[in-house]
Amino acid sequence: MKKKPRIEDAVIGTFVVLAILYPFITAMLIHFRHMGFEKDPVFLMRDTYAFIGGLRECDHVTSYRIVSSMSSSALEMVGGSKGITNLCRANRLRSRGSVSVEEQIEREDDHITMSAEITYGNGGSVRLELEGSLKGGDLLIEEVVYAEGS
Repeated sequence: MKKKPRIEDAVIGTFVVLAILYPFITAMLIHFRHMGFEKDPVFLMRDTYAFIGGLRECDHVTSYRIVSSMSSSALEMVGGSKGITNLCRANRLRSRGSVSVEEQIEREDDHITMSAEITYGNGGSVRLELEGSLKGGDLLIEEVVYAEGS
């Protein structure tokens, strides 16, 4: 006796295959979505000041991504990988509540200058100035100026 496949078998089989492939499809979509952001130099500079200013989670993955795009002199200005994470954590405590950000971007050929002033709800403020250049399509942050206000 030979049984031929029925429609129900095909439908169940399709759902099983999709259930098995779901994690891989989701991971690929997330990966491609983040690739577009990481290629944009303005997004990386914005991510850098948001991280230092405590507006983002102070995780090691973001810290590593930011540190890997900094020159050694810029990294020295913020105290290295540990210093950038410590600044993030200190400012993270201040960023609870309302926060306002004023940002200015200047772009000339392969040179980008971004300044941001972050004002916290408790009255304190932080001013960050970042300078970077594009080298082969990748951004290299060459200077970071960090100043705390009142």
